[in-house]
Amino acid sequence: AYYQRVKKINTEGPKVFGNLPLIPPLSALEFRILSEDDDCLIIDAREITAYGGGHIKNAIHIGLRASFPIWAGEIIDETFPVWAGRMLDPDLNLGLILPEDTPVEEAQLYLFRIGYEKISGYLRGGFRTWFEAGFAFERTEQWSVYELDQRIKDQAQIQILDVRTEAEWERGHIPGAKQIYVPDLLGKMDELDRSRPVVTYCGTGYRASIASSILKKEGFKVHNIPGSMSAWRQAGFPEEVVQTE
Repeated sequence: AYYQRVKKINTEGPKVFGNLPLIPPLSALEFRILSEDDDCLIIDAREITAYGGGHIKNAIHIGLRASFPIWAGEIIDETFPVWAGRMLDPDLNLGLILPEDTPVEEAQLYLFRIGYEKISGYLRGGFRTWFEAGFAFERTEQWSVYELDQRIKDQAQIQILDVRTEAEWERGHIPGAKQIYVPDLLGKMDELDRSRPVVTYCGTGYRASIASSILKKEGFKVHNIPGSMSAWRQAGFPEEVVQTE
């Protein structure tokens, strides 16, 4: 999604900063004020279970991975800059929540390389300072593949959403699942039933957690599957394969 924008920047020549601009560390109160700004999007870059255990309302989860984008065949290496480029609006100001002991420059450099320069601040001290300040937070329940299998057997009224590519889906997916590739999710919300919980999964849980944060921001009740299809297969549960002629 960001290729056309970056192509234009490269053609015209990017702004020269010399050094990365300083991103201000914000107290929990300052960050709460920032998070309430309609023109700001909060990116939670912690790992899947950390985000699931507690996060700021309406934050989008894109876990910070150290490796730079790598393309391997048809499957994208699941890295922060690739998915940030696919999912973020460059016109919004960004606020960052980082894993503890992670320098802000790491996320900033990734974002700058794909043309995201409007970063208003990051939460000083990490998410711990948020709940220690007594501010409200939300959770996204994480299910193991064993819990999901049991709910399928119990015929629970859930929607199982596979957010991988169509090629991945065709090679094997959880029985009864619906496929919507995560970058297409915002444009296909009407294909989901808002009255029933959505269970998201992908290859390992990374893209599924991005999808769960988007769905939750849009008002869905969501559960995420860490390990996702990899864990499902390792546990020996059945899968469906799309037969092609």
